[in-house]
Amino acid sequence: MERLKLNLGCGGLLLPGFVNIDRLGKPDLKLDLESAKLPFRAGAVDHVELNHALEHVGNAIVLLKEVHRVCADGATVHLKYPIGNVSFADPSHKHYWNEETVSYFCNGDYLGLPKFDLVSSELHSDRRIAFLPLFVRRILHVFTNRGFFECEATLRVVK
Repeated sequence: MERLKLNLGCGGLLLPGFVNIDRLGKPDLKLDLESAKLPFRAGAVDHVELNHALEHVGNAIVLLKEVHRVCADGATVHLKYPIGNVSFADPSHKHYWNEETVSYFCNGDYLGLPKFDLVSSELHSDRRIAFLPLFVRRILHVFTNRGFFECEATLRVVK
C-alpha cells in the first residue's frame, strides 16, 4: 500500500503528488492546523513538508505530535523555518526559533515530544553575504542576528 505525502500549511505552494493542506487558499484539504487532528490513520504517511508553516501555529508541539502519529516509522519530515531578524518581521509568526530549535525535536524526553532523528540541517545565508566563509557568517549571525535567514532540516520519525 502506497503511503501519503503531506504538505502542511501549504499556502499557495501546492505540490504535485502531495495532499496539500491549509486553512486558506485552495488546498486539496481545508484544515486549520491549530484546531484539528489530521484526518489520517496512524502510520499512513511517508513524508511531510512543513515549509514556513510551524512558526504560524500556536502550539507547534501538539502539531508535531500529530505529525508523528500519522507518520510511519522511518517517514521523513522536511522543515523550513525563518531564523534571525527575518523571523521577527512577520506579525503572524507565533514562534521565534533559531538553528538549535530543531535539536529539541530530536529528544523524545523533552516536553513530551515523540522521537525524531535528525537526518540533516542546513542554514541558508542572505545572498548578499553568501560569498563569505562560513565561520564569518556564523560570527555575523551571533553578533548581529543577520548572518542566516532560514534553517532547513530533515527529521526521521522513530516509533
